[in-house]
Amino acid sequence: MSVRVRFAPSPTGAMHVGNLRTALFNRLFALRHGGTLILRIEDTDRARHDPLAERTILDALTRLGIGWDEGPYRQSERLDLYRDAVERLAADGKVYRCFCTEGELESDRAAAVAAGKPPRYSGRCRTTPPSNVGDAPFVWRFMTGDRPVSFDDGVRGNVTFSSADFGDFPVARSDGSPLFLFASAVDDAEMRITDVIRGEDHLSNTPRQLMLFEALGVPAPRYHHLPIIVDDEGKKLSKRKGAIDPAALLDEGFLPESIVTGVALLGWAGIDGKEALNIEEMATRFDIGAVSRSPSRYDFPRIDHLNVTLLKETGGASLVPLFAAHGLTFGGIDPVTVARLVAGTVKRTDEAIPFALQFARPLPPDDEAAALLADPAARGVVEAALDAVGGGYDAVIESSRSKTGAKGKALFAPLRAALTGRLTGPNLKDLFDTLGSAALAERLSLTVNRWRS
Repeated sequence: MSVRVRFAPSPTGAMHVGNLRTALFNRLFALRHGGTLILRIEDTDRARHDPLAERTILDALTRLGIGWDEGPYRQSERLDLYRDAVERLAADGKVYRCFCTEGELESDRAAAVAAGKPPRYSGRCRTTPPSNVGDAPFVWRFMTGDRPVSFDDGVRGNVTFSSADFGDFPVARSDGSPLFLFASAVDDAEMRITDVIRGEDHLSNTPRQLMLFEALGVPAPRYHHLPIIVDDEGKKLSKRKGAIDPAALLDEGFLPESIVTGVALLGWAGIDGKEALNIEEMATRFDIGAVSRSPSRYDFPRIDHLNVTLLKETGGASLVPLFAAHGLTFGGIDPVTVARLVAGTVKRTDEAIPFALQFARPLPPDDEAAALLADPAARGVVEAALDAVGGGYDAVIESSRSKTGAKGKALFAPLRAALTGRLTGPNLKDLFDTLGSAALAERLSLTVNRWRS
């Protein structure tokens, strides 16, 4: 049977790093085994469903190159499927109506904890005839019995639970609308999912879902539970800290390969992390059995480093279409040359446009540059540079130094401010070598003429 995996987010808020790793590992697993990745939106909680969050998830998967092969399927559009499954289980006597109030359930939980037992459901409604409760609201509960449930996890090895630890669990409301755990199992069965790759916070759901597969008479998928992600202090990464919003990272100038490589390193050592890789390259090396059981530390600086390295290694190839999208032209200068020079001095693509503008045209000084150029000492440096500009970079530096005695920042900052209108930007020698003496003289003259006007 061909491999079929799924990524099944609940669109109730910002996408966080755990979501992204789950999606990525499912994609890598599918590619490694020539399988299919299904996208399923688990949106049965309509009160918390956020359409914007759903669109953000789909956008991030597309822009990061993870994508999906089937879907998206939405659970809110599949309610008849879940009702049919409940009816089948009811007809087989495997679920029963539970009319307990929340107060009764809380009282039972408190009593169990006081007795040193797991806070499981007491089973009080197993034998209560529906005729005794009239039209009282109820939930359907699955009858678990009292037995061990074992399975071989692809990451954690053999895992065993006792049904006595969790007892009879709810699967649907009186109107047949499903609870999360039940809908997920029914969908996995109907979609013929062969492997479930998800975070270990879902580990305790697995024995319940295995019981449901058995009761429904369908084969169970293989399970692979990924380790938790922790922060620098070793604490579980909260959604607040881990809500990286991949779309925002892309907008801020992180390249897709940098993001997915950094995320792939969260629990998997199949790559060394020295260079950013695309998804296809990672998939050829991916082994779910090599994923660590130990917690993984979220290392955002690694993503930052990968991005800097990738920009330099690719010669800024990703910047050329960005320049075009912003309508930047550079006279007779090849945009590829500008991209290469800019890539060597920026960390993210969102920093590239301000730097590229310095090659494109003279810019009026911003407040910091204007304040610096108002200093008479800075004026002396610029005027000396204009006198020697035809001789190139070395001649300009030597002329300005010998005529004014300026050195270090006092020498280079006025030159940059006069040429670009900014105090930060590409390497100053790169600007000289690329722009040429005519353009340099024009820019320096503009600055000098401002003083004389």
